[in-house]
Amino acid sequence: MEKERNGKSAKFWDDVKGGFEKGYAASKEGLKKAGAAIQKFSDKSVVAVEKKQFETKRKKSYAQIGEIVAKKLSSKNASPIESSDEEIAPLLKEVANFDKEIAKREKLLKQFEKEGAASEKAGRKASAKKD
Repeated sequence: MEKERNGKSAKFWDDVKGGFEKGYAASKEGLKKAGAAIQKFSDKSVVAVEKKQFETKRKKSYAQIGEIVAKKLSSKNASPIESSDEEIAPLLKEVANFDKEIAKREKLLKQFEKEGAASEKAGRKASAKKD
């Protein structure tokens, strides 16, 4: 009788231990996936903020160009305005650089979206297989 009780007790503790191990493994995997998702979200957010900053800088450059052009056009001896003008050329170069940086960020954001859609699709397939 004592031996039977010890056997049941040992089985019970083995079952409890197995449950804890499974729970630990599932938690570890869940945290790993959550960490990866948080990192992707963080990376995407940084890229979106950088893109917005370049767009703001580009708008400021356009405003500066507009001010220069307005001053030149409103002067009595208005000379023709060209892109090679010494005041305008560096600003146009900045705008072109901002456009390149914005395009890079847009490409990265699209890549994040594609990866997110692909991982969602894979997640749906995996959960469908479990059901």
